[in-house]
Amino acid sequence: MPTTDKLAELLAGPDPSRRTVRVVQDLNGTLQPLANVRISACNRQFQTNERGEATVTGPTSACLATVNVNDLPAHMVMINSSAEVAPGGTVTFRAQPATVLQGQVSYTDPDTGALVSDGPSKVVRVNLTGPEARWTTVQLPGGQFEFHDLAPGQYRVFIDGQPPVDVTLPATGASVIVPTPGPRRTVLDSSAVTPSLRLIWDSVVIQASQAPRLRLRPGAPLRK
Repeated sequence: MPTTDKLAELLAGPDPSRRTVRVVQDLNGTLQPLANVRISACNRQFQTNERGEATVTGPTSACLATVNVNDLPAHMVMINSSAEVAPGGTVTFRAQPATVLQGQVSYTDPDTGALVSDGPSKVVRVNLTGPEARWTTVQLPGGQFEFHDLAPGQYRVFIDGQPPVDVTLPATGASVIVPTPGPRRTVLDSSAVTPSLRLIWDSVVIQASQAPRLRLRPGAPLRK
């Protein structure tokens, strides 16, 4: 015996505005349906059934369908949560496990470009762009940061005034170093440095009418 909806369709004919929205989760290549996920489409609200499907009706033209990502399981993300779907068509939204990006903002020697572990203390803003946009602040030197619950994909990490660093974020996560020039480092010319001196009195007792005598014993030859 057909269901009420199916019977109504048989009697009235198929709804020309009908379309299907599917929501699944991709677990290592295995697709599993996600039930009870709310869908906004054609200015109406729908919900997926146990097969992860929602029958959307509305105008006879294409309309935008958007998944409520708050209904996804914990630590699951969706790169694209909106798409247009035409009557008679089907659109599938795929959720996947979230990943994490770890990183560090590090000073570099402005002359050599080598990473250095020291420098002045300051706070900088770290910006992340890509499938998702995030930002945080870090304290230099050190500059450790983490972005959690990210969708895998191509990202750019940068701080104000510096070229971006590109990173591909796989499902297993990734790490990145964001360089920023540190202060110019002072290098002393050893030939221009006065060597250490040892002062030696010939006698600690100075006789009347005599001048005191003091000898210098340098650790290296004196130029003058």
